[in-house]
Amino acid sequence: MFLFKGNRDYLHSSDITNFICNNYSYNYLDIKFYKPLKTQPNFKLTKRNYNNHKANIVAKIKKNKVEKFLIFYDTDNEVKNRYPYDEELLNKFFKIGSDNVQCNLKTSINYIDLIVSMSTLWHLQKISKKKKWIVVRIKFNKTIVVKKLKNIFIKVVKIMNRKNTESEIFIDKKACGKIYYSAAKL
Repeated sequence: MFLFKGNRDYLHSSDITNFICNNYSYNYLDIKFYKPLKTQPNFKLTKRNYNNHKANIVAKIKKNKVEKFLIFYDTDNEVKNRYPYDEELLNKFFKIGSDNVQCNLKTSINYIDLIVSMSTLWHLQKISKKKKWIVVRIKFNKTIVVKKLKNIFIKVVKIMNRKNTESEIFIDKKACGKIYYSAAKL
């Protein structure tokens, strides 16, 4: 069962990504967040993407040249619990540059939680605090090897209309994927 993160009223992209990474092995992963999940999701694994407009999230999972799609839908089942999360706890460990953010930290915190926190902080500081920055896509072009020492560098490669961004993710100085954001007004 999924929990709400902090004071959110939707399931967080990092929780969905962690769920997929912990339950499905992959060499390539591409997750598109079309609309927020506000309930306990129903999901199905299929061999093709049905372009169903009811889907909240679609993850393309490739392992050894076999491609599958994990599709998430809202249901009538409420999310009844949440877990505490301090939005600013990690900020002091991030170094913000004009077009990048980096972190070199020994921690048991998941890579994706750090990546999303780092990227969000960069967007708030460098583009606009008056917008709500939402992850709309995460791609990994290889499996992330979990280690205690997290050396993460994120470089913003495109900013479109100050509303959409594309950033490249490096772990241990090797490119491993991309993260995409979109802005909504508060």
